[in-house]
Amino acid sequence: MPVKYGLIPHKIGANDKEEYTCLITNSDVVTDEDILEDIISRGSTIKRSDAIAVIQGYHESVQRFTRQGKRINSRLFKSHFSISGKFKSSDEPIDASRHQLKLSLTPGPLLQEVLPSIEIVRVKIKPPKPTIKSITDLKTNIINAGFTPGQAISIKGFNLKINQQDPRQGVFFIDRDGNTTRAENIAKNKPSELIVFTPGELSGTYFIEVRAVLHRRKSLRTDRFIKGLKTL
Repeated sequence: MPVKYGLIPHKIGANDKEEYTCLITNSDVVTDEDILEDIISRGSTIKRSDAIAVIQGYHESVQRFTRQGKRINSRLFKSHFSISGKFKSSDEPIDASRHQLKLSLTPGPLLQEVLPSIEIVRVKIKPPKPTIKSITDLKTNIINAGFTPGQAISIKGFNLKINQQDPRQGVFFIDRDGNTTRAENIAKNKPSELIVFTPGELSGTYFIEVRAVLHRRKSLRTDRFIKGLKTL
């Protein structure tokens, strides 16, 4: 699988000149379990239980040496320590409120070896927008099927946080004729969840939209839930 990237606008300088910066879009993640299954699938004579024990032992040894303040210099990666924060004098001790020990990793020769062989593909990046994944009626616990007028619903997803002082933004209920009603009472306003009291006068089937101006963006972005929900 290639490494996929896209280009997004990046404003720099006093004249707000626009350039583009690269954003890696791959989302696939390999875990220890995936590595274990790969070892076994390639016909290794190592038993699964033995492989688990070796991987666990490797992890514990890396932890132990790191806890002792030692740097790791393996074929896979190299580690080194640093301390963040400024010091006011040459003999000032560590202050946990201003200084922090950090651990950094860089690829070792085995990982450096594969870099030239990785395919790189440019893809088109869609501008971020609010994304509704589910809507739960908190009175009945019904999910994605309806809502009770005048009661609270939980909207979960991504990029959902809104500016309630901006009348363009919010949670909107749209009937089949296109009439729009904005929810005025929002009890929870987080990027991953909105808890909203639905307008009490609603009756029928409505499409629910979240409209928001995302962080460091200027334009209004909208997501409409995939299907209409009936009042209960």
